[in-house]
Amino acid sequence: MTFFMIWISNSTLAGGEIGMTPLLVGIVLLIVFGIEMLLTLIFKKRLTRTRNKIIALGIAFLLYELTMWFMSGSFVLLESFQKPFSENISGAYSFSSIISLTIILILILIKAH
Repeated sequence: MTFFMIWISNSTLAGGEIGMTPLLVGIVLLIVFGIEMLLTLIFKKRLTRTRNKIIALGIAFLLYELTMWFMSGSFVLLESFQKPFSENISGAYSFSSIISLTIILILILIKAH
């Protein structure tokens, strides 16, 4: 989220887009967090091996992208390469989640060793 907020504050977007973007991301994160917590509680006994945790991380990423698709009407990851970097809200949505998932994956792999 920090990366995302730094990117938004340095972008050349209009004020309305900058103001609504954190709200949309917050709503999406609350929805995804609620669904992921429920799924984690249901499958808690199966998430003991590193392989299962990595699969769950991939499913969480897909869940995030599907929620963004539902909220915006298009696949955000595919749109992220169509505009310049400084004007690309879709890229910020996807790349912030990819950076977060990469950090979580590194922590999972460090803990496994």
